[in-house]
Amino acid sequence: YLIISDINSNLILGTTNIAITEKAEYPTVTKTVDDAQVYIGQIVTYTITIHFPEGSKVESYITDTMSSGLTYIDGSLSTNINDYNFLFGVDNEGNAINGWLITIPSETLKAFASNSGGADLIISYQAMVNSKAIIGPTSPNTNSVRLDFSHFTTRDSVDIFSIEFSLLKYDAADDE
Repeated sequence: YLIISDINSNLILGTTNIAITEKAEYPTVTKTVDDAQVYIGQIVTYTITIHFPEGSKVESYITDTMSSGLTYIDGSLSTNINDYNFLFGVDNEGNAINGWLITIPSETLKAFASNSGGADLIISYQAMVNSKAIIGPTSPNTNSVRLDFSHFTTRDSVDIFSIEFSLLKYDAADDE
C-alpha cells in the first residue's frame, strides 16, 4: 500500500488490516501582555495560550525568556494543569536564561488533550520592569516563549516599551 500524506511524506506498507490516523495538526502558541507601555517598577502580567490538538501525547517543553529589564515575580506562575515541572533560570538544553522552563509529562498531556478538538493550556505570570529595561518608544524589551513538541518547535514574543518622563514637583512656596 502507498499512503499519501497531507504533510508531504509518503509511507509504503506491506500489510493489511491497518488503521492509520494522520496527525497533521501541530500545537500553536500565543503570548500577550496586559500593558505594552510600562515604567520602571511596574508589574505586568503575561499570558501564554498553547493549543494542543486532540491526541497530543509527547512530553513538551515550554521555555519563557525575559529581557534583562524584567524580573520574574516569585510564585506568580499559574496554569490550568496540575502535573508539570517548573524550573527557573534554565532552558530545556540546560542553558542559563532569565526566564523559566515548564516540562509537561507525556501522560499528563495525553489526558489533557484527549477531548475532541484538543485543549488550550493557559499559563500566566507576573514580572516587574526593573532598572535594566531599555528606555524609549522604539526600543523594545522583548519577552519570548518557545514550545518544543516532539520534533516541532514554535515561538511567539511580545514587546513592552519603557517610557521616561520628567516629574517636576512644586509647592505653594515656588514662584513658577
